[in-house]
Order: sequence, then C-alpha cells, then structure tokens
Amino acid sequence: MTEIKLTNKQAELIHTGSHAMVNGNSYYFLPFWFKQTGKENVFELHYLDHLPDELKEVISKSREAEPNLEFSERIYYKQK
Repeated sequence: MTEIKLTNKQAELIHTGSHAMVNGNSYYFLPFWFKQTGKENVFELHYLDHLPDELKEVISKSREAEPNLEFSERIYYKQK
C-alpha cells in the first residue's frame, strides 16, 4: 500500500469516483484516464466510455500480448 497526500482539489476529484464502504473503510474508484496536455498541471480527462481510439488500441493489444501481467504492467510493457 502506498499513501499519498492530496490537495483539497485532488481529494475532491477522488470523491467523484465510485465509493464502497468496507468494514468502516471508504474506498474510491475513478473510472477515468488522464492525458497530459503539455501545459503545467493541465490534463485532459477521458471517461471509460469515451476513450481516444489510440488508447483503446493500446489497451486491447496489451491484453492480447501479455494476459498474465497486471493491467498497468501490460501498458508499460507495450510502451517500452
């Protein structure tokens, strides 16, 4: 487990995700992809149902090529 310290704005973003209460603990899931824009601290937000074709293609190919790796490992692996 990794702990991260968020700004108030970042925490607000986390709270927009899916929420599950488990044994008194709050869990949040953000079904988004973020693309860096080249501007400092500015990102494009992409929802799962509106992903850019180039990203969908990389995700699909990574699943086919390395099905036993965790998702983030597959994406990293394919981009090397």
